Amino acid sequence: MEKKLIRDMDRKVLGGVVAGLQRSYAPQMDLSLLRVLVAVGGVLIPPLTPVVIVAYGVLWIVAPRSDRMALPPLA
Repeated sequence: MEKKLIRDMDRKVLGGVVAGLQRSYAPQMDLSLLRVLVAVGGVLIPPLTPVVIVAYGVLWIVAPRSDRMALPPLA
């Protein structure tokens, strides 16, 4: 089965990017932990800050919203 990034609008906080990443690529990982890791990487590690901000923005623009298509059930 092909994995495709879809912004998860049901579990979103900001844009649904992290929830979509978790659903598509790391369903066994806790969503709150992944959000904390992204925030820590973006705030506390200065060389990663612009990378995290740009990557999040690009994914927010490029990835389709989940309300436009059916999402597979969580494992």
